[in-house]
Amino acid sequence: MNGFRKSCSPFDRLMELLVIRLSPQAGKSLVIRANGCLCGSIYVAMYKSGFCKYKQTQEGFTYLVVLLTIAIMGAGLALTGTVWHTEVRREKETELLFIGGEFRRAIKQYYQTGGQYPKRLEDLLKDPRQPATVRYLRKIYPDPITGKKDWGFARGPDNGIIAVYSLSDNTPLKTAGFTLADKDFEGKTKYSEWQFVALPATTK
Repeated sequence: MNGFRKSCSPFDRLMELLVIRLSPQAGKSLVIRANGCLCGSIYVAMYKSGFCKYKQTQEGFTYLVVLLTIAIMGAGLALTGTVWHTEVRREKETELLFIGGEFRRAIKQYYQTGGQYPKRLEDLLKDPRQPATVRYLRKIYPDPITGKKDWGFARGPDNGIIAVYSLSDNTPLKTAGFTLADKDFEGKTKYSEWQFVALPATTK
């Protein structure tokens, strides 16, 4: 290994220095003595496969290398966490749009059946105006943003529910590119402003 320089990225070189420091013999015999050192194991496999070549390094930079390695790995984990969190939020927004659309559809059907809006969401599960069981909605969905079954309502002159919306005042990621039914959500700054209004088919 003496005199060889590895043709890998700067991050790989940092890891090389760390492995050599953890095991002084690693640069000569590839014997890792760091009790299950993951980085060392990776580099042994890489070297044996011919992917990386090693060089002898000075040990005076070890402390700095360790700090830099930890910082780089920490930054990578932080970035991964941020991306994951953003993706989860997007999925919840998509779910909110779907559930809100289901409420809107069910309320419209309820109105079209008897010319009245439901007084409660539970009326969508069993229409109290009908002698037999008539359902417009399979279940009362929880709000994917808050995780609760509590929803905000907009009511009409007869006190019936004409719109459903989330009680969250958080700022949505999505501000454009909505479907025609949800076009009024464009530019809104709160989830609570995404109101799924169920207007009669004759007026919408």
